[in-house]
Amino acid sequence: TIDVEEYFHVSAFERHVSRAHWPRMERRVEEVLPLLLDWMAEVGAMGTFFVLGWTAERAPELVRRIANDGHEVASHGWDHARVTQLDPDAFRRQARDSRALLEDLTGQPVRGFRAPSFSIVPGREWALQVLVEEGYSYDSSLYPVRRPGYGYPGGPRDIYRLDTPAGPLLEVPPATLRMAPNTAVLQGRVLGDQGRPLAGAAADGGVGRPEGLPAAAGVIEVQALEDAGDGADLAEVVGLVDHADGAGGVGGSLEGH
Repeated sequence: TIDVEEYFHVSAFERHVSRAHWPRMERRVEEVLPLLLDWMAEVGAMGTFFVLGWTAERAPELVRRIANDGHEVASHGWDHARVTQLDPDAFRRQARDSRALLEDLTGQPVRGFRAPSFSIVPGREWALQVLVEEGYSYDSSLYPVRRPGYGYPGGPRDIYRLDTPAGPLLEVPPATLRMAPNTAVLQGRVLGDQGRPLAGAAADGGVGRPEGLPAAAGVIEVQALEDAGDGADLAEVVGLVDHADGAGGVGGSLEGH
């Protein structure tokens, strides 16, 4: 699965880059994501792309290409506002508006949702009912880990059904590894030479099933980010090496995988 968002959308940057400043930032998704799509086509990999409404509104042809390449398009909300920052009415608008735009662009039903930063956390389960009411059939937000700012500790690690007052919802949690006594995040980023995309291993016949990984789990989150320019400057501010000085960019990261 791929979260389609700009480098300046990530929650770690929100204290440094206001939403009002976003239109002045250089967008990179339209440059970077086609490289990932080309590579996926080359190796025969298919995926689900969770797209922000903000991004889809500004890059409609990219969203159409994702769908035309045979991938699933799903919603990542509108502007990367976390569920913990929204009341039910605001969340409903984000879920509804993003789904309507994505369906209009692709001509296909949008069934899935992933909350920005996996922010459906304990105490925000009302969001799951809203998703059912807005026509979604599955969610991929309940990350069964304990991490600063997100996570649903103790949640099932395999795909399961949730019963909400509005009806059933399939929950598809991102993959984790059981490393006693903890549950570890299993993620990847398509970056420069410092990044090694887990999707590469998946395309070579799957990531295998490391000890502790349930047989039913295989939902790996990948973020396609170009780590140069403004991204490097922001990384210096917040100390995130993922976004800084990646020689070779996305192409260099994908080569050989």
